[in-house]
Parts: sequence; structure tokens; C-alpha cells
Amino acid sequence: MGKLMSKPIVDFPRLRITGVFFAWAGAYVWLLMGRHYQMFLRPGFWVLLLLALVIILVFLAAVIIRPGHAEHVTQSAALWIKTGLLLLPLFYLLAAQDETLKSHAFKTRSTAQSFPFEPGSAKVPNETRKEGELTLLEILADFDKYKGKRVITKGMVFRDDTLPEKHFVVFRFVIVCCAADAMPAGILLAHTHADSFEKDSWVRVEGTIGLKKVEDVDYPYMEAENIVAIDPLKNPYLYPQFF
Repeated sequence: MGKLMSKPIVDFPRLRITGVFFAWAGAYVWLLMGRHYQMFLRPGFWVLLLLALVIILVFLAAVIIRPGHAEHVTQSAALWIKTGLLLLPLFYLLAAQDETLKSHAFKTRSTAQSFPFEPGSAKVPNETRKEGELTLLEILADFDKYKGKRVITKGMVFRDDTLPEKHFVVFRFVIVCCAADAMPAGILLAHTHADSFEKDSWVRVEGTIGLKKVEDVDYPYMEAENIVAIDPLKNPYLYPQFF
């Protein structure tokens, strides 16, 4: 009698590991190609993501070309748990894509009244600016220079019950490394129609910069002459120019 044909063994653990590496490689490609990583990292850090992609591809190649040993591997629950833990950050990435820091983060993070950055250190994102327009980081990092002068700036609206009527804070986040270290930069603003602008909406404001005492603390302040609603900026963050 001829030899019985044995059913080929499918190496499920190896397929799972290959799938995990493919998923991570796809995530890095997506972050780099669409510059989606700028929702989490400062623009210059694309090199680190590219390096991570190369490492993932090396691991993927090693898994694909190595001999299989399916007959010696059991389908344990621990392996499924490890696979889930490796994929969990990717599910978070899908859920958080294009989500930027907004009013909730502004309220829960302390607002610094001065910035430990050299004047002129603000790196301006690639965005259209009117003549004379400054970022909030440029204003706050060199506040004495702009105090008493009319400026134009852009940001999001923050408002809560602690602010008086016809006031809101125009703010953006400053990122040194990534969104985890984001620090809010904001200016208290007063205008007759300030209450008509929704929280987290984007505005361009124009007015004179000064200080206003709130509970015995001097806060950067603008007596706004003009407020215009604008579309959200493609890159909402600001970056100090360290490198």
C-alpha cells in the first residue's frame, strides 16, 4: 500500500506573528505617507518613524524566511493575549486618528504664564499667515516686545464657568517632543461678541496685547478689536525651534 497522504500542518502562530508585523508596517506607512504622525509628534521626528519601519520590515522578513515548526507549537491562550497586546496600540491609533488636543486637555494641563524658550525660537508650521500675524508662542516667548502693540494671532476658543461674560481664552498647544508633553499657550481675550464663538472653534483675533489681573495674578490679555471664525488649521500645534 502506498503511503498515506498526511494533511499539511498550518503554522497558525507563525501566521499570527506575520500578521502583527504586517499591521505595524502598514501603520508606519500610513503615518508617514499622509503625515498623520504630526497629530502626535513634531514634524522633524519622521526619521524615527522611518527607522522603526525598517526594523519592522527586518523582523517581518526573518519570520517569513525562517523554517516553520508548527508541529511543536501549541495554540495557547497566552499567545493570543500577547498578540492582542501587540495590536492594542494600533486600535488606539485608529480611534485617535486626526483627533487633536482641545479644551479638555487645556483645562487639565497647567497653563504656563511664561515660556522657557529664547525669543525667536518658535518654529512656525507651514500655514498661511497675514502680514503682521504672530503665533501665540511667538507672543508669549517674547511678551515684553509685543506688550502694548496690536497683533494678529490664531487659535482655538476655550470657555468655562470661571471666565466672565464676553471673555474667552484663545489657545494652542506647544509641543517639544510629542503630544504627551504638550503645553497650552493661551491669552485671555475680551470682545463684545466673544460669547457667540463656540468652544473649540478656530478664530483669528486682532487686538492690543497687555496684562490683566485675575485673582491677584497677571495674565496675558487682549482687548480684541476683531474676531473672525476660520477653518481648523491642518497642523494645530506649535514647536519651539531647538533643532
